[in-house]
Amino acid sequence: MKPMKCRYFLIASFVKRRGIMKASRTTVLAFAGCVLCCSTAWPQSFSTSIHGTANTCTAMQYAKTDTKDITDTISDSCTDGSASATSTASLDISNIAIATAQNGAGATAQGIATQTATLIPPKGFTGKTVLFSYTDIFALSLSGVGPGIGKAEACIGFVNLGDRTCHYIDTNGTSKNTIHGTYKLTKLPVSGFKLTIETQAYAEAAGTAPPPPTEPLVAAKAITRGNPTLILPKGWKCKYDSGTPCP
Repeated sequence: MKPMKCRYFLIASFVKRRGIMKASRTTVLAFAGCVLCCSTAWPQSFSTSIHGTANTCTAMQYAKTDTKDITDTISDSCTDGSASATSTASLDISNIAIATAQNGAGATAQGIATQTATLIPPKGFTGKTVLFSYTDIFALSLSGVGPGIGKAEACIGFVNLGDRTCHYIDTNGTSKNTIHGTYKLTKLPVSGFKLTIETQAYAEAAGTAPPPPTEPLVAAKAITRGNPTLILPKGWKCKYDSGTPCP
């Protein structure tokens, strides 16, 4: 996958790709939707958002954002003919995206959770940088791809570090794995060691047009956690602005 400033997943222009499992890293963060594109900018503290579109003859869509109540899990769905989209986003549970389509229809779904963590050094620390690691789990599944096209994707990004890592599948199958890495965070003059994290689940499905007589249903599903695990040096602590647990 090539880095992109912004991605528009239009139902009429799905691109067929082949492969079992791919991973990519880009230096931009973008919300991917059917007709929606925006980015999470510092100093957003925490939020959840969902987007989805189902399109057969007329487009049905939804979009929600929550930046106040961290205990809420936001979810929604839409159906249009033989296309459906469902999204869930939560800061302390999971992001879920499900898209299904057949017979010339198409759908996209997305769930996003954004957290800002403050890393707290041990007493006496005078350095300006810190190395930290993270680990997160994801699950992807895709079926019905053949004449139809689909994709399931899980991403984690560090907004203020300009880094984003994604894993996706675009052929029939499943993938359950971990996303992990190690980074260097620089202390900010006023706010200290701040880290904004975005996790995303994304799914897309499209049937062929005109469809064959017995086209299977294309079903894509992606799940990521809204609260990844941070691994810090000895003596360090962390705190999420949202109040959810931060190891």
